[in-house]
Amino acid sequence: MPDNLPYSASTYHKRGLVYNNRKEWRKAIEAYTHALELGHPNPHLIYFLRAGAQLEIGELSAMNSDFAESIRLNPLDPLVFFGRGIADIRQKDYKAAIADFTEAIRLDKRQADPRQADAYFWRGRAYRWSGNSEKALADFSQSILLNPAQKTEIYAERAQIYQLLHDQENAIPDFDKALQISPNNAYLHYMRGLSHVIESHFELAVEDLTKAIEYGYGQPAPVYATRGRIYMILGELDASLSDYDEAIRLDPHKPRSYNNRGFTYLLKNDFQSANRDFSQAITLDPQYFYSYTSRGEMYFVQGELEEALSNFEQAYALNSNFPFVLAGLAVAHHALRHYAEARSFWQRLITTHPGFENPDKLRSEFQSSDAFLEEARKVAAL
Repeated sequence: MPDNLPYSASTYHKRGLVYNNRKEWRKAIEAYTHALELGHPNPHLIYFLRAGAQLEIGELSAMNSDFAESIRLNPLDPLVFFGRGIADIRQKDYKAAIADFTEAIRLDKRQADPRQADAYFWRGRAYRWSGNSEKALADFSQSILLNPAQKTEIYAERAQIYQLLHDQENAIPDFDKALQISPNNAYLHYMRGLSHVIESHFELAVEDLTKAIEYGYGQPAPVYATRGRIYMILGELDASLSDYDEAIRLDPHKPRSYNNRGFTYLLKNDFQSANRDFSQAITLDPQYFYSYTSRGEMYFVQGELEEALSNFEQAYALNSNFPFVLAGLAVAHHALRHYAEARSFWQRLITTHPGFENPDKLRSEFQSSDAFLEEARKVAAL
């Protein structure tokens, strides 16, 4: 035994674990190296542990070499494949991560082992981050099946996959479970609030968004903007304006916030303020066609029909298939007695967007004004 290595391999192994817990990675690597030099009886484990420490300090080449050596020495240990999968995730190599977690799952025959549930969870994350929502959902569900007593993350992850798949009916119960575990999680309240918005559960959405603000969500501007839109839908226009004011104060560069605040002003017949906000949205993003449609409706309500038509035409140049753009052109042309054009655009609307045969859908989808809706009904009767 060399004089400078006075301790046993087992002692250096244990010292390495202590350094790991202290996050003293270089000292851990040194201890593991001594354990290997002294002939530790389980070298594949030591290579595995040293690889993990090397990951933490960014020595990726050495890390990959140690993982490979650990697997060469014992190709049947699922823990090593799991650990390398985590390293793959950290390096954003999701394809490699999926392969490693798959091997860990294949090797781990203990079906009820929580570690296998973890492997499904992390493989689900790798699938999610590589854009495969369906496989992510399957893995998250399998992880929960293997270990129902999960942490917040698994239910939150699966809920967000359900959101991506437009399945709010299953997303909301998973958010409920996640929030039972972490009731003060601002992000989860915000995300569940978005699901409630999509499902038109507006009062529940307001509750969640308010809690997201109270619990200190790190990006409050979109929370205020979303709650402001709900208040607008509910007809609580002053509350809506207050929330949009705060959203714009926190983030003055989002055209959507200006557009929606402008529309709230339009509903209050404050045309000057509405026009100011629509124009500011367009200044921030000249391609933001929504504000041309909003400004077009504002001019229509004021009876400035040529200006209304001009704005709808500008919106059409940017997005020729958006339903409210087609409706706006039909309505403006009809009010100007351009009946052939009105009929043509309305026919395009109901052909490409089923459901708008009933003009009242303009109110439910876009909160259109009474004057606009009345004219739309006339177009539909042509």
